[in-house]
Amino acid sequence: STTVSFMLATGQYHTVFLAGILLALLVTVGSPARADRVKLLYLDAEASQARVDLIRQAKSELYISYFVVRDDAASLSGFVLLLDAAERGVRVRVLVDSFHLDVGMPYLKAMASHPNIEIRVYNRVSIFHLLRAFKRNHEKIILADNIHTDGFNYLTGGRNVSDKYFGFGEGRNFNDLDIYVYGDSALVARDRYFLELWNSELVSALSQGAYSDHRLDSRRCPRAKKEDDVCSRQITRRLARYKRALQAIESRKRAMIAGEASGIDWHLDGRWDLAARDVGEVRFLFDPPHERKSECGIAADIYETVVSDHGIREIVILSPYVILTSRGAKMLEVLRKRDVAITLITNSRNSTDNLLAQAGYANDRQWLLDQGIRVHHFIGPDTMHAKALLINDGTSALIGSYNFDPRSAGLNREIGAHFRPVNDSSGYVIKEIKQMTDYYRSRSRLIGPDGVPVGSDSAHPDSPLWKKFTLGILRPFVAIPIVRKNL
Repeated sequence: STTVSFMLATGQYHTVFLAGILLALLVTVGSPARADRVKLLYLDAEASQARVDLIRQAKSELYISYFVVRDDAASLSGFVLLLDAAERGVRVRVLVDSFHLDVGMPYLKAMASHPNIEIRVYNRVSIFHLLRAFKRNHEKIILADNIHTDGFNYLTGGRNVSDKYFGFGEGRNFNDLDIYVYGDSALVARDRYFLELWNSELVSALSQGAYSDHRLDSRRCPRAKKEDDVCSRQITRRLARYKRALQAIESRKRAMIAGEASGIDWHLDGRWDLAARDVGEVRFLFDPPHERKSECGIAADIYETVVSDHGIREIVILSPYVILTSRGAKMLEVLRKRDVAITLITNSRNSTDNLLAQAGYANDRQWLLDQGIRVHHFIGPDTMHAKALLINDGTSALIGSYNFDPRSAGLNREIGAHFRPVNDSSGYVIKEIKQMTDYYRSRSRLIGPDGVPVGSDSAHPDSPLWKKFTLGILRPFVAIPIVRKNL
């Protein structure tokens, strides 16, 4: 500063100008842009452990947003990890959708009571705004800094917080796909999306209701005449439930540390930044945080990305639910006119978990086949839940929470990571994408032009009769425009 003052005093303005340029160059050189590194996570064990490691390695900031949080072992493990991070001094922010939050309030209170944890909910359902109930926050993301690096990393994709998304559910599970990303796009995810949405009017603080400190600290209810009245007994029961929740969390933590929790290695400390490969720039795609969801966000971005790329020869779409929007149909028509080979992998009647969405797809299936699109039906018994758009054998890929349906296009808030592995000279990422695609193809049947799986004499082998009957009733109903728009 003394040197600059001297220059100003002696009239050496041009020297100051040159010094400023030199200083800017030094700052730029000293803070190089960090190329993004990625790793696909389509195997349950890797997806589970990656979440454990990212949270365990958080240094000071941890941001989490999920659509579905079930009341099972997966969510309990998550509570343990988040409380452990908070105890280490990490500031934890959790955003959940209010519509599919199935966890009991005693557990949420145990989380929210920690001074380093804040929980907010997206688009709280209200009788005064009933139409808002159709617009949900469908995203899934864990975003954090890291004790091993000087940057941020995140994990996004299709998995919700439930045993069924990691292969531990009873009966039907979900075969899913996530992507781990380390690099500068994580800062975009944090600053331009998560924090903007966190502070928007679409998000509100979690209401603890009867489990709030004020309500629980009242040993006797207002106007109570005796200690054993109904209201006082309710408070006693709530305190007992809260205590049991704390005990369950502590018990789960002991099991996780002792290695007695399936799919979780508390002590592994995996370096996912080293396992990931450099792909160059990753674009974090999202819907505008301060606006109500519309088709001007990620849906338009995906459409423009695909339609504007005249170098596309082949495209593979993974989507558990497929219901054509006008823009989606137009995109496919444009690609077919360019002789682009299109492959669609989606759920069969047997593997689907959503009969309404399947009825919508049944109405569109023949149109897709008539376009010359190669359609594959996932066999099951599990449900395919992966969402991806893969171009030219993986030379361009988009992985996230976006389904190929009207809900993702115009109702649900969605996110995703789009990348072209230009820096991956070894071809590892493209090979990994091919292996993942083959994984889903091998568990699917190719559908012939007549709508029947190749090599089969039945249009829906292994599908129970009750599903056929139900879909027959639903198909005319979901063809109604206002219903179709909300599928």
